[in-house]
Amino acid sequence: MYVSGVTVRGRVRRGLLALAGLSNVLPHERTVPENLLAVIRSLRATGEYTGPPILVERRHMVILDGHHRAEALRMLGARAVPALLVDYSDPGIILDSWRGARVSRREVLARALRGELFPPKTTRHIILFGLPSVRAPLELLRSARPRVLVVGEEHALR
Repeated sequence: MYVSGVTVRGRVRRGLLALAGLSNVLPHERTVPENLLAVIRSLRATGEYTGPPILVERRHMVILDGHHRAEALRMLGARAVPALLVDYSDPGIILDSWRGARVSRREVLARALRGELFPPKTTRHIILFGLPSVRAPLELLRSARPRVLVVGEEHALR
């Protein structure tokens, strides 16, 4: 499928695939500097975003998975990020921890909304449904206006 300069492979089984405004998405945990630099180098080398969309909770626009990718794009001047906007209560999204910490969905959202970020790699979101793969040129993400990508049509995101 090819929509608005973005190539999508695979089916969107849950959620809404969008180019979400980077100024609208909120992180809930910090990034690892070395990992962030590796993502930046990769994006610069290829000139495009390739991989699964950033997983974003749709009601509050909180990043669930993809903090390093989102921050790297922000640092490279992108205005939008390929995102899968999901319902956080979906049973196909499991909240776990890389560090063995007990974290609730409510705490993830609250921390993001307050700007009190968890340490890097505190949470781990396991996705039980398949994610599509997205390919988008960096230039498009630098100039793109946020919008929902739907098979065969576009809708502006407000």
